[in-house]
Amino acid sequence: MENKILTVTEPAKELPIRANVDVLVVGGGPSGLIAAQAAADDGLKVMLIESRSFVGGNMTIGLPILGFLGQKGNQIIKGLPQKFIDRLKEKMHPANIGLALCT
Repeated sequence: MENKILTVTEPAKELPIRANVDVLVVGGGPSGLIAAQAAADDGLKVMLIESRSFVGGNMTIGLPILGFLGQKGNQIIKGLPQKFIDRLKEKMHPANIGLALCT
């Protein structure tokens, strides 16, 4: 039996361009945030889109932040993710305990 590729033909139409960027990141979870930051640090024009009304994904409940430490309490993740956490800590109230675990 032959594998036939099905196609759909749509009429031509003009679509408005809302922004011209070098990198489009889809999803504002931990990976999307770090990808957007890395691209921006390289001097690229970045747009990040997120389907929810907030960014952070699972990070909003603390899971990836706790993952920065190994079972013995030693830091196992550094680099751009740690840079991101450091920037968050600068803007946080000192009484916030959740991010203090990353140092």
